[in-house]
Amino acid sequence: MKMTTMKKKHKRNVKVVNEASKEKSNVVKRVEKTLDKFDLKITLFRTKMSNNTFKGDYDLFNNPMVNNARSAMSKEDLQRYEDWGHAVFDDIDYETAAVTKFPPPMLNALAYVEESLKSGQHPSTLNIDEVNILNEMRGKEWYKNWGYEEEDLTEVKNFLKKN
Repeated sequence: MKMTTMKKKHKRNVKVVNEASKEKSNVVKRVEKTLDKFDLKITLFRTKMSNNTFKGDYDLFNNPMVNNARSAMSKEDLQRYEDWGHAVFDDIDYETAAVTKFPPPMLNALAYVEESLKSGQHPSTLNIDEVNILNEMRGKEWYKNWGYEEEDLTEVKNFLKKN
């Protein structure tokens, strides 16, 4: 009798395990299906964005509010906005992240620093701002233009070399 009771319990346990595994596989299938849908949505979104064909809620410059504001502007206002855009964004090369035109105060500061170097000032005596201006406008190895080496930036190693 004991054996039959154990067999019944075993059968019940097997049945419970089978049902649990079926339920688990159903849950896994539902999750996989959801993930597949999500992956498909991401793929479609990326495709639309890469083809520049994405027109919808995320298109900033092609929506009714912007179009209404643009149509309500006078020609002078539109021209002023266009000029402002050129003034702000034409000085930057966005592919290399380099500034192509520098404002007059920076050009004046550069001329001052370069003139002092031409007059014989050693690079080690430049302050941080002067070195930063030269790095920004003449590149990281600006000191080579005057015949110095990198060690000369911190202490006097070499005197001006005549070319």
